[in-house]
Amino acid sequence: MQKAIDKDPTIIYASDIYDRQSALHFAAASVKADTRNAIRWLLAKGIPWSASDNESHIPEDVARKYGKDESRKFLREWAVKKEYELFYKLELGESHPDEGKPFAVHRLDKDRSARNELFCKSRILFTNPNGAPEDEVALVCDPSGTGIMMEWERPIMRDTARLLLEGMPKSGLRILNIGFGIGMIDTYFQDAQPAEHVIIEGHPTCLGWMRRTGWYDRPGVRILEGRWQDFFPLNNNTELSRALSPSDRKSHADNIDIGKFDVVYFDTFEEGYHGHFSFIKHVPRLLRGPNSRFSYFNGHAEQDETVYNIYAEVARLHHNDLGMNTTWSEVYTNKEDMWKNISERGKGQAQEHPHLIPICMLAPTLPRTLVSGVGWNSHS
Repeated sequence: MQKAIDKDPTIIYASDIYDRQSALHFAAASVKADTRNAIRWLLAKGIPWSASDNESHIPEDVARKYGKDESRKFLREWAVKKEYELFYKLELGESHPDEGKPFAVHRLDKDRSARNELFCKSRILFTNPNGAPEDEVALVCDPSGTGIMMEWERPIMRDTARLLLEGMPKSGLRILNIGFGIGMIDTYFQDAQPAEHVIIEGHPTCLGWMRRTGWYDRPGVRILEGRWQDFFPLNNNTELSRALSPSDRKSHADNIDIGKFDVVYFDTFEEGYHGHFSFIKHVPRLLRGPNSRFSYFNGHAEQDETVYNIYAEVARLHHNDLGMNTTWSEVYTNKEDMWKNISERGKGQAQEHPHLIPICMLAPTLPRTLVSGVGWNSHS
């Protein structure tokens, strides 16, 4: 095989003409007792762990299908390690290692900050979907109909709020939510009667709906109008830093103080894991104490169970680097109610696996990577 690669380096990327399976798929399905060396060699030669065949199966899925548990575990460990390291490398300006390779791959690393900024200027619509109960509201992009927040997400929001609020003090509670949507989780937060409830929302249409529905007048509610990037230190906000003059930069840093909170929740649109990775660096300094909690809407690769679980582990490691441990809880949604576009409402989705809810708390963790500027002393 090496001789063939020496003659034609692109041969490593050859795939079956019928099902588009790579050599890594075939190695993962091999009947041989131990194919880890072959799998390691193929991965080292550049076949992505996330190479996808015609049925969107990656090599780990194939190993699982054929009962190759050792191969499956090895592929999982490789994927987690590579994706964990990738986001630190991208911050340093390195390109994606799979860029330009002739494979369909699962990619969650793309920087969508520009898309989120455009989204905050786009047309969105609060609507009652056809056939839905009169009191059901969905938030969708207009005119595409892409769902932003939908009723089927309610079990996720309800359980997340419950897990975040369990055991919290009955008085003096401080909550921060980034991304209002239709106010689903904020309504559950209000049931706890927080002393202060800060909401960051960047879309003018959402802000207008919040005014019309009385959110600006609720006791203890403080609404910050803008994207979350507008309210955080400039060392993690290069886009804003470039836009401000030197004198304005100091004013920005001195004047913005959101405070500390018992509960922090993050659910924005069109930011992906790259946005999550950027935001979590701020979380430790936002948490009020050791019992404070952070969570987010964990939709990263949610339609593919294998990649979804890989990214849950990647996120856990990234949280760990920031001094937070992570526990996961499962919640099932009714797949018959699920939809991504309003035109598909009532058709259901094929998702069988549970949604994973993360709860993160400050803890004495041992970081794999030193992350500067997160409010903690440097590790020796």
